[in-house]
Amino acid sequence: MRLAEAALLFAALLFTLPYVPSHEIERLPLLPAGAIAVVLFAGSRVLRWRERYLLAAAETVVFALFVWGSNAIANLVYAS
Repeated sequence: MRLAEAALLFAALLFTLPYVPSHEIERLPLLPAGAIAVVLFAGSRVLRWRERYLLAAAETVVFALFVWGSNAIANLVYAS
């Protein structure tokens, strides 16, 4: 069970990494990679906290804000 939790967590973190586009674009997209990252993270938190769904939901909301923030920062860096 711990291996599945860790695998989901690291997969979620991998999906938060911004990619380097092969061509010029205006903004790096948040979806679908951001949504996949949040779903994978939620799965890891449910495995971690079992029946403490409110704690898992709270951590998932904070992670979703992290994903949004990292995408916004990547767009700032990419634009400059």
